[in-house]
Amino acid sequence: MSALSYQQQWFGNPGRDIVAGAVVALALIPEAIAFSLIAGVDPQVGIYASFCIAVVIAFVGARPGMISAATSGTEFNPSLGLAWSATPALTLRAAAYQAFRLPTLNEYYRPFRVGDIVTEANPALTPERLNGGELGLAYTNDNAGLTLGTFAARLADPVANVTLGFGPGEVPGVGFVPAGGIGRQRRNLGALRARGLELALYSQINDTLRLTADALYVDTTVTADAPPASLESLIGRLPAQVPRLVLTTGLAWTPAPAWRLDLHARHTGTAYEDDLNQLPLAAATTFDLRLTHRLRPTGPELYLALDNALDTSVPTARDVIGPIAIAPPRQLRTGLTYTW
Repeated sequence: MSALSYQQQWFGNPGRDIVAGAVVALALIPEAIAFSLIAGVDPQVGIYASFCIAVVIAFVGARPGMISAATSGTEFNPSLGLAWSATPALTLRAAAYQAFRLPTLNEYYRPFRVGDIVTEANPALTPERLNGGELGLAYTNDNAGLTLGTFAARLADPVANVTLGFGPGEVPGVGFVPAGGIGRQRRNLGALRARGLELALYSQINDTLRLTADALYVDTTVTADAPPASLESLIGRLPAQVPRLVLTTGLAWTPAPAWRLDLHARHTGTAYEDDLNQLPLAAATTFDLRLTHRLRPTGPELYLALDNALDTSVPTARDVIGPIAIAPPRQLRTGLTYTW
């Protein structure tokens, strides 16, 4: 690789690099100091340890996973990707990977309640481990592009909110649950199997109109891979809050160099609020509008956005009685953005 390529790769956008570093520092330094004090360690040790982890992760690809803050341990999570340019317009790709995720502090120790749904924490949770692979292709020409992919993955020991009982009354492991309520606890399931297809395309219809569309279909179910005996009733069910189908499309109109109007539509298929698949969340379609005006050719942009233009009711949580939370209703926003 030439010196110019290195320069472009490492110093091509210093402004964003500085912002990214500042954001990480603002989040990482207080966390390192706080957990150092909790652990009875000199805060300088915690800061240096966090810095070393960030540097190693930035430079090493396949690596032992470094876990900071509340937990410690080592996991190996390699990944391998291949891409072949069959023609100037067609690229074929394949990838295989492993990954892991530690339960969060909230999942370990923080119970919560939404409406009459009470969810207990679980300090006995174990890490999630993912093995997966994908195949895909990308085709582009002067005015259009298409990306098509398929994937399959197995997630071992996924953390889920498992239903233990219904109110009114005492639910073992949860406590008292009111009428119409649900008692849950975070637990590791046996495994999840996910298989799906993803599609993305765009078309530059003319000099002023551009169309984009994306589709995702995923079939995710709890499998019989050595589930805990108490969770056998969940085998074959869908995980909570995961729709099988998500569709998005967008149309951008640029009537003048300084003006742009965007229309976005999103459809989310039916999902379930609960692990037992007894509380459906209805499918919903929303539309958003955004008008943007660039004040100078390389300067800031002023925008006016209308979110959820049709004021569609999109349920995001429910109990046995009905919805207890919905996505934001129609709202009008304006603001100023600057990109460098």
